[in-house]
Amino acid sequence: MLAFNEMKLNDALCKMPSQLQAAFALSCAQRLSEVVKNCRNRTTVLNIPLDRFDAVLEALWEGATNGSSIGSAIKHSIELLSAEPVSEDALEEAGCPYIEDAISALIYSFNALNGAGERYACWAAMQAYAAIDDFVARTYFSADIVVDSDALLRHELTQRELSRQLRDLGLLQKVAQRRDEWAASCAQLRVLSSSEAGTLFSL
Repeated sequence: MLAFNEMKLNDALCKMPSQLQAAFALSCAQRLSEVVKNCRNRTTVLNIPLDRFDAVLEALWEGATNGSSIGSAIKHSIELLSAEPVSEDALEEAGCPYIEDAISALIYSFNALNGAGERYACWAAMQAYAAIDDFVARTYFSADIVVDSDALLRHELTQRELSRQLRDLGLLQKVAQRRDEWAASCAQLRVLSSSEAGTLFSL
């Protein structure tokens, strides 16, 4: 059974260049992007500029894949998205409890791409894992009982996300020392994570 191990993940990520750390983080943010798509029309009352999420995600993928710089307009969008977090109660009421997970993963991806350190890529993965963990607890277990953490970890959705993260990490580890293969590997990861975004919360 797979488990989320922050220390091991950090150790693996620290051996990669910032572009590949960012690509790993972006694969997690990409899978969470479906949350944004589903909530875009329900969060105007919360004053979250979700219309900027896709453009930021696109620009960060370009940066990770091709080494292109992040423009001022994208940086401004990131600043707006990273404004003071909306309360959990407000997000619950809007039916969008995982918006902050998606936004945080995106911002951590930006930090990773800027060379802020592997911990940001690790935190992006943690956001995806936390969202799945919470969803499984809410959906497949009774609210009237204390849920066993091992039961949550064993669930198919949790194991699938952890397996995807392990796959993404392995793909990037293989090319970490081969600069000429970074772009193709990042592009491959983008395609994979995009295709998986719609199934993050479904069996």
